[in-house]
Amino acid sequence: MPTYKFLVYEETGKDFQINISDLKNILPEHFSVKKEKEGLIITINYDKKDHKNHEDPQKEAEKELERELNRIYFITSYNLKHKTIQANNKKILECQLGWEVYGDISKLDRQEWKDDRLDVQLALWRMAEETESLPLKILLNYLIVEIDRENDIHNNCLKYKYIHNNHPYYLRECYLIRNLIAHQFKVNKEVKDYCKFLGIPQEHYNPYNKEAENKLRERYNKILREEAKKIIKKKLSMKD
Repeated sequence: MPTYKFLVYEETGKDFQINISDLKNILPEHFSVKKEKEGLIITINYDKKDHKNHEDPQKEAEKELERELNRIYFITSYNLKHKTIQANNKKILECQLGWEVYGDISKLDRQEWKDDRLDVQLALWRMAEETESLPLKILLNYLIVEIDRENDIHNNCLKYKYIHNNHPYYLRECYLIRNLIAHQFKVNKEVKDYCKFLGIPQEHYNPYNKEAENKLRERYNKILREEAKKIIKKKLSMKD
């Protein structure tokens, strides 16, 4: 039976601030969790049948764990990372890891992973949250939205770009926020109107204009980031 062990422990060496029972309850049944002296050990076991279904069982185990850790990160901001320490009873390496604690995983349930896009969206979310760069945050979260809402963004919402008082329709605004930082060619009328709506110069993103960047960041947090979050949250298996 192929066995893959992953070491997870807190960078500062303090006690874990995560409920181990809750962690066990949300991970797949072929995962086991044990707190040992060196830290938290998560073990993934494949039976012979499962083993034959994967060309590279170790790579598959790492992918399974990564998407579970990204799911935990989305809900809680636990910055969990992992390194393989054992594969088929052979020690490979260990690494010091760390996390930030902001939430509670007890609301999560075991994930069914029926949507093959969710693991990508969770990875994009984590990348966006960990970077300080506003343009990167915008691009990564826009990808999350575009994966699910491409048709709405590029076709349906063209019928209703704006709602009352020249306020952009929220999906169209996601598109415009992305356009402001993704291009540097001549500003078209729609982008100019959106800049006017934001109260910023009618130009594409300028990292030296901090006032305009702060206004764009505010709309990013309120519109684009929230839409990406809503899309992911709908796909998570949560307890009633």
